Amino acid sequence: MLSAQGVGVARGGRVLLAGVDIAVPPGETVALIGPNGAGKSTLLHVLSGALSPDRGAVTLDDAPLADWHRTALARRRAVLPQAPALGFALTVREVVALGRSPHAGMSTPAADARIIDAALRQAGVAHLAGRAYPGLSGGERQRVQIARVLAQIVSAPGRGEAGGRYLLLDEPTNNLDIGHQQRIVTLARRLARRGGGVLAVLHDPNLAAACADRVVVLAGGTVITAGAPAAVLDAALMREVFGVRVRVYVDADSGRPFVRPV
Repeated sequence: MLSAQGVGVARGGRVLLAGVDIAVPPGETVALIGPNGAGKSTLLHVLSGALSPDRGAVTLDDAPLADWHRTALARRRAVLPQAPALGFALTVREVVALGRSPHAGMSTPAADARIIDAALRQAGVAHLAGRAYPGLSGGERQRVQIARVLAQIVSAPGRGEAGGRYLLLDEPTNNLDIGHQQRIVTLARRLARRGGGVLAVLHDPNLAAACADRVVVLAGGTVITAGAPAAVLDAALMREVFGVRVRVYVDADSGRPFVRPV
């Protein structure tokens, strides 16, 4: 399990996170929602190990994240940042191949090639494999980066390491049309069904309701509430946290809530 206990972060005299507890267990998709400036990206950076908290602890399989070797940690969790930066004119396939870097010396070129091909197909970018990454649209680049993180957390054949695999996704559906948003939701849920854990920072509560086993609501650097979508997403919470009046309906087929402004 990947978890944070009592995490606090302050920068420039401003409290970004205050006593946050959150867990991402294997087999679960967790959606993190909240208003702008709530601390969602900061919390994702803390969970990834990119940012050390001022207080509290982050653990992976009960071991402090700081005790993990960076390469071993990279094989267990992959991070999709909000705006991935890439300053080199690589092809799409070369960008996805970067995800295999933590597996150097543990995998064969043939195995890596199969894993990269599978990630390209899953993210719907196999037809772009030979294209120059900088020349792609924003949505295409986003899908390529999703393929990269998918390739990163696949163990080399015969080298299965103990423990779950985790994806930390910061607004993964940015720049994506509704079809590709659905593809990402499907990929996240498929990974969870196979024993992985997913934390996705999302702005759309309806997307969170559609994809998540559990929704965590963050506001002012603290967790307001957490639970199953049907238990969390109600009109009172939406008005308190987001300042909007909504009606909440329940989909007859899935039993999941959906929100409509009024």
